[in-house]
Amino acid sequence: EPEHPSNPDEDNAEAVKNAKIKAGIEATKVVSLKAPEVSRKRVKLTWKKSNSGYRVDSYQIWRSTKKSSGYTKIFTSTSASHKYYVNTKGLEPGKTYWYKVRGMRRVDGKLVYTPFTKICVTTKK
Repeated sequence: EPEHPSNPDEDNAEAVKNAKIKAGIEATKVVSLKAPEVSRKRVKLTWKKSNSGYRVDSYQIWRSTKKSSGYTKIFTSTSASHKYYVNTKGLEPGKTYWYKVRGMRRVDGKLVYTPFTKICVTTKK
């Protein structure tokens, strides 16, 4: 006899709960994405999380020189309260960059992501 027999009802309730959380996170958005500070080789981004009732664990920031392709992940925050990022690496004066930010949370061992929110920033010449 297994010590803790699996209870299908409990397993199912957990699966339903996880599916609901996953759907909730996928409906959560990164909002108010702004670049309040932009200089020749520095960009500061700030954002908020939509009031969906679902928390995220952290955020990822990706960057590209094109709107729809070529993105590279440049930062993953270590906490959900970390809602800003200062980019000082790999920037050239007078160049346009696209940033996209998404929240993430581990649910039942798998990472679940919010949709990406994008912003276009041109560094000062």
